[in-house]
Amino acid sequence: WAREPSALKCALIPSCSLRYLLPWTGSSLACRSTAAPLGRRRAMAWASPLERVSLEELLGRHRHAVESLRAELGADLAKAGRTSSTDDVWLLRYVLSFQAGTVSAAAAARQAIQWRQENTPLVEAARRRAPPPEFTEEELNAIELFFTAAFCGTSQFGDPLFVSRLSCYNLAALMDAVSEEQMERWIGYVNECVWQYCEAATRRQGVFVKQITIQDAASVSMSQDRRFLRALGRSSKTNEWLRPQLVGKTYVFNAPSWMKLAHQLAGTVMSRKSMEKIAAHPARVDAAMGPQRLCPFAEQLLGGGEALPKFLGGDREDDEVFPPAPRPASAAAAARRAPGGEPPALARLPRPPGPPEESAREAVLAPDAVAGASPASASGEEAAAVS
Repeated sequence: WAREPSALKCALIPSCSLRYLLPWTGSSLACRSTAAPLGRRRAMAWASPLERVSLEELLGRHRHAVESLRAELGADLAKAGRTSSTDDVWLLRYVLSFQAGTVSAAAAARQAIQWRQENTPLVEAARRRAPPPEFTEEELNAIELFFTAAFCGTSQFGDPLFVSRLSCYNLAALMDAVSEEQMERWIGYVNECVWQYCEAATRRQGVFVKQITIQDAASVSMSQDRRFLRALGRSSKTNEWLRPQLVGKTYVFNAPSWMKLAHQLAGTVMSRKSMEKIAAHPARVDAAMGPQRLCPFAEQLLGGGEALPKFLGGDREDDEVFPPAPRPASAAAAARRAPGGEPPALARLPRPPGPPEESAREAVLAPDAVAGASPASASGEEAAAVS
């Protein structure tokens, strides 16, 4: 957790361990804070998951850079049309993520505009939460069976929580059924779904809402399928220019001793910015821990253990999305998914909230239908609805 402020290092650690970690105890064993300098933190969207700078303040601090970027992109923005996809908040994402200057930010933004024009079917499928185009039922079935990762509701701030149970992946069976290119496109589709939610929730909340990934590495094998890693790495690099400021933090729980070496190897295929946001949890977390032992940081971020499955110390029952062991390759022959339905991995990712005035109008017309639309109140039970 070398890059984390010390208050974050207690996430989900049993309360009996807090005296060793919390900086306000006064203990000589308390971890040294490594938070960014105050000036830099004020220029960041997140100083930590619990400390966020408002959009209003960020736009004020970076107004000249945003104006410069808008001028540089004049013709491109005119062609794209004036939408929320090209407003000042969208430009701010590039200003914050490409601090080398306007030229690099503009190049990334142009690439994103072009991608969205060329990939309208995938963007629309994500909006409807329909399976992405050009995927066969066999490929979708393999992804559901062998890629045990899914959204599990949101944080108290509305951040979508993406949970991966790494030891239950069957990457060999997955990548034998799905090509590298298709796997990369699937990950991109999931990223587009969460991007659309985070974009809308950010504007509604007035602060950046980002994806938080939790990876359970208990009993995970050191041998990983390179085809999958390459697809994951390419999608992570695409996110840098297509979806800046999407990834908030990745927490790895129950990391085996060899994970440090794996982290170094992953750095050869993953984007640098993604790697910098990964933090390894120092304590064991499992079903025996129980949600009653969540630390203050986890309580503030999650509001309790309702969003977490039991294998991560939460109180949500594990379901078919997270099997206790990898499914054998032969499972694909017997399993059949409902054609055209929303992918199970997205079932607990809330739908993008509408503007406040729109939601208020809908609440009058159909209060039950929109009761769970606000990301601030999302607990994971609501909504028709990653690493």
